[in-house]
Amino acid sequence: MRPTPYQRLTIGVLTLATLLACSRPAPSAPSAAGAAPSAPATAAPPALLPTRLAYTTTNAGTTPMWVAQETGLFREEGLETSLVRIPAGAPMLGALQNGDVAVAMAGGPAIVDAILQGGDQVIVGSLSNAHVQALYGAPSFPTVESLRGRTVGVSRIGAASDVAGREALRRHGLEPGRDVAIVATGGNPESVAALQAGAVQGIVVSPPLGLEARRLGLHLLIDITALQLPSPGSTLSTTRRYVETHPEIVERVVRGVIRGVHRYETDREAAIQAIARYSGVEEREVLEDTYEYFRGRFQRDLYPSLEAIAAELASRTDVPAAATARPEQFVDLRFVERLRASGFVDALYQ
Repeated sequence: MRPTPYQRLTIGVLTLATLLACSRPAPSAPSAAGAAPSAPATAAPPALLPTRLAYTTTNAGTTPMWVAQETGLFREEGLETSLVRIPAGAPMLGALQNGDVAVAMAGGPAIVDAILQGGDQVIVGSLSNAHVQALYGAPSFPTVESLRGRTVGVSRIGAASDVAGREALRRHGLEPGRDVAIVATGGNPESVAALQAGAVQGIVVSPPLGLEARRLGLHLLIDITALQLPSPGSTLSTTRRYVETHPEIVERVVRGVIRGVHRYETDREAAIQAIARYSGVEEREVLEDTYEYFRGRFQRDLYPSLEAIAAELASRTDVPAAATARPEQFVDLRFVERLRASGFVDALYQ
């Protein structure tokens, strides 16, 4: 039997309602609070750990730390770092001891002295295991012997330039304190200024002032780097207290500086820019000369040499504690050993 007009209209309405219902998106299940849940939020990246780092000198032996800061390597290791310069010796040692800075790039001789005097400082890495300096004489002092009875400027008493200069003079027959006076100037630029003013007749400096010194007519009297005097040169140091309370930060800093060494070796321009910014040197030729001088000289895995520390202790003939001290007392090798064993360093250079 054919449907009546009314039945046909009813069927049409029901069919249209069914189609509309099917085309509608299915409602979301209500949340416990009665509202539909929002899309899941992307997990926030872990917060960067604020870390204050320091260095003592404007010579380019510190460049891998500068490169790590400038190219964001520390940030990639999860650290929000600030990097400040603190003079070598008592100011830097005090900053570490008091916790004003977490980790510092500082001269190994000063760290060794501080520990011998009962300080809590410790070496966790080293960029070099030999002294990297040179002794220059003023234009009228062309030989080492001509410095007899004169004065030599170093950055700080007890700093690497002081220790290296004294040993180099001894090897050339002059006894510091008796044949040659040693005075502190404050740093490489201050040493050059003191020499130009006639306050000192010789200076112990490191690049990038080496080329500038030659241009000033100074005489290269002793290439201390060539002597390969064992020394915990530019060390990455902190305190044992900080290592125990913040081991994860110390390891991240060590990783960042190791990556800074790699970046120095593989990114010439980034290294030169870092040297320019932190040394204050602007002349391109000086910067390139400095870069080449240090290329290949940095310890890739930052592993401190116990032999270098032993040599440092042997030079402290006037410090009774040095005679019975063992090199292992001055280092904490857990981080460099773990990174070496993991293949982290080797992987960077593949």
